[in-house]
Amino acid sequence: MHATYPLQIRVPETVTPTSSPADWLTPRRFGALLALFLFAAWPQVLLGLQTFVYRDFGLYAYPTAYHLRESFWHGEIPLWNPLSSCGVPFLAQWNTQVLYPPVLFYILLPLSWRALSKTNPRGKMEP
Repeated sequence: MHATYPLQIRVPETVTPTSSPADWLTPRRFGALLALFLFAAWPQVLLGLQTFVYRDFGLYAYPTAYHLRESFWHGEIPLWNPLSSCGVPFLAQWNTQVLYPPVLFYILLPLSWRALSKTNPRGKMEP
């Protein structure tokens, strides 16, 4: 004799929710798109061929960083800056940040890459 089961239970198939058009934008894809747009907007700056000139950056910070970087790579201690007027003390000034450890970032990297952050040597945002 066969056993029959009068009640059959159906297990519903798993239903996947419909995805919205914005679901394809993962963090990795967003980063890639952002990098692509930044490169499309400023290719010369990202390749290190040009730099932004923004207020005091072009008049004071860039020449100061340039002199510090050149002195460092020539093995000189930057006691005096002969490029400013008739010359000014360089190591003794607080705003040149010669002995400040994060200065190594813009000594070792190309100066135009430092310009991307729009920060002064002390790391504060410029207005």
